[in-house]
Amino acid sequence: MKAGGKSNDFRPPSFVPCGKFSSASGGIQPRLKISRESLATGSMFQGPIWLQEQLTRDSEGRAAMQRRIHNPMASTSRRAPAGRRILFAEDHPQARGVMEAYLTDAGYVVHAAPDGTDALELFRRNLGEYDVIITDHEMPGHDGVELVQKLREACFPGKIIVVTGELTPEIEQAYTSLGVDRILTKPIKYGTLIRLIQELCEALQSS
Repeated sequence: MKAGGKSNDFRPPSFVPCGKFSSASGGIQPRLKISRESLATGSMFQGPIWLQEQLTRDSEGRAAMQRRIHNPMASTSRRAPAGRRILFAEDHPQARGVMEAYLTDAGYVVHAAPDGTDALELFRRNLGEYDVIITDHEMPGHDGVELVQKLREACFPGKIIVVTGELTPEIEQAYTSLGVDRILTKPIKYGTLIRLIQELCEALQSS
């Protein structure tokens, strides 16, 4: 055991390759593993997960990347209601990819944006399409507060979840005044996030 009670199996926060690129079903299939420590200390999610990406081609021959995620601690007993759509804004590419894969695996239709400015553009191009919007707090362009302000100005009727690495009283007050539905601090437990989204979608359905 290392100091602090961590075993020698823990790795520094990072995506760790766990296999060479190999040909599979006509595509290129890199496999990536995220270490438990990276999720617990320096990333958005908590718990061991594996993100698998496969480069394929669509019906018109264009390259397309497919992501699949495996989380041995996640329950698959409850799936997302059909057609529920989520917009997610996160500037960290690895965290964004993991979140997109998580939510897609849970049955949601997901659009991911690298910052608040792109998220707002997606929202405006798809008015009335999103049931839940999840945004990081610190982002280039529009940050989380600015994005939520724009959503409120546009009278977004869905649910809003904010994710932040540090929740100060000032940050909490800013989002509370804007009426967000929940503020989550990193790292996020997968099951907690999925249950929250399900509850918010159910509330939308009953309202």
